[in-house]
Amino acid sequence: MQLLKSYSHTTLLAHTDLHQYQIDTVQREWTTKHSRDSLPILVLTDTVIQDLGIRDATCVIHYSFALSPLKFSGRLGCMANSFNLDASKEKKRRDPCCVSYIMLTESCTTFPVGLQEIMTLVRRSGGDVSQELMDFCDKAWQTKQVGRAEDSFCHAMKAFGRCAEQARCKARHVVLPAVDQPGEE
Repeated sequence: MQLLKSYSHTTLLAHTDLHQYQIDTVQREWTTKHSRDSLPILVLTDTVIQDLGIRDATCVIHYSFALSPLKFSGRLGCMANSFNLDASKEKKRRDPCCVSYIMLTESCTTFPVGLQEIMTLVRRSGGDVSQELMDFCDKAWQTKQVGRAEDSFCHAMKAFGRCAEQARCKARHVVLPAVDQPGEE
């Protein structure tokens, strides 16, 4: 927040520790008309997104993965009106009306629920998924699989070497030599 303010950006903050009148003030400031070169930057938590009812944002920056597809779609819902603008154009624009960035670091070790669905959503919306992001997601997925040693190994993986329902399958998809001994179930 301080960094943004030091560059003279109008910055609004909303989180659950604020009183309702403070959240109402943030919402009122957001809906106030601003010139194109002084649009406010809104910093908020997942828990207040619905309370604010913002639908006209043009950019969402995620400082972590949402812990569920529902929370992720809630974040993207802030740009719903901009999505409609993009969809109404007959040809694809070079500069989209809205963008979404996910910022990750090596210290992000938790594997969010619905990661595969989020990656699919990014691809379906025409977004680019960098090799670095795919590698990061693969590493997170591998870490999660190794932590599931008590789960049984996927029957489709045993029979066919792959599982078509890997994103939804409840079984483990990585062979763990300490657990998966030949001839044992």
